[in-house]
Amino acid sequence: MNAKRLLFLGLSGMLFALGLHAQQTLTVKGVISNINHTPVPVHIDVDLNTTYAQQSVVMTDSVGHYIDSFAVSHSQGSVEAWIVDCNSDTISGRGGYYTLHLTVVINLDHCANPAHSCTALFSKQQAYNNHQQPVPYLVHVIDHSTGSGLSYFWDFGDGHTSTNQSPTHTYAGNGPYWLCLTVSNANCTNTYCDSVAIDSSGHLKSGVGFTIDVGGKLSGIQELMNTEITFKLYPNPAQDHLQLLVHSQLGGSINLKVRDSFGRLFMEKAVQIQGGNQQIELKTASLEHGLYIVEINFNGLNESLKFMK
Repeated sequence: MNAKRLLFLGLSGMLFALGLHAQQTLTVKGVISNINHTPVPVHIDVDLNTTYAQQSVVMTDSVGHYIDSFAVSHSQGSVEAWIVDCNSDTISGRGGYYTLHLTVVINLDHCANPAHSCTALFSKQQAYNNHQQPVPYLVHVIDHSTGSGLSYFWDFGDGHTSTNQSPTHTYAGNGPYWLCLTVSNANCTNTYCDSVAIDSSGHLKSGVGFTIDVGGKLSGIQELMNTEITFKLYPNPAQDHLQLLVHSQLGGSINLKVRDSFGRLFMEKAVQIQGGNQQIELKTASLEHGLYIVEINFNGLNESLKFMK
């Protein structure tokens, strides 16, 4: 081999070695499946086989795709991507990269075993007879729970129970009563409660009655329980905006939380109101289609209302 050939090979080797330590772009991407059209955060850790590492958090789009890029100057390393899944467990995946392979694909399943997850949820409505007339004190509850192979246990708050999926129940008084549904399967148990109040004509009141926060002061709770307070959401289903109408003889602080049917928090808002009629706007344009719950805390008393997007 002549001198010129050796010189060429030597220079090529040096340039290749230098290239290994030049800045390169590493791409990490993948798909998080079963996210129910709700973007989730993906945590990415890039290990450069040194004491220096890079980390980032990127949101998926509504169908689960995510992508991020990193500037790396080492010839090889490893990548880990992890999420918190629908069962509140941390799951992760790993991949490696090297000079000629600078794209790492890590796919994860957000809800690999949905049978392990269950959520209790219901709505309540006035029961009617065959002539479409309201039946006094008769309430129909409708199950909206999620999960497979569920069993049902209803506690109507007056000493009576049921194991039907969507039962009707006759109350003997006006309440308010604390109505709870517990759903369960082999892997999960979950309970959801709501208040029931009936007016003097025996008709179901809408948005009246509360759960009592143990941390509240007894005098304030008693005053509120003796005061007519109503909440109403409109339009329902919502589009870009949702209005909460509040009627109360008392003023105070209202704290609002918007969650989906899996309990994931999407919005929080705190508002001071005066006595009388108040209107509070919630921006819902960024929410995906589905069922949502507005949790209302008013001076230590709680109420939940549901709406569709």
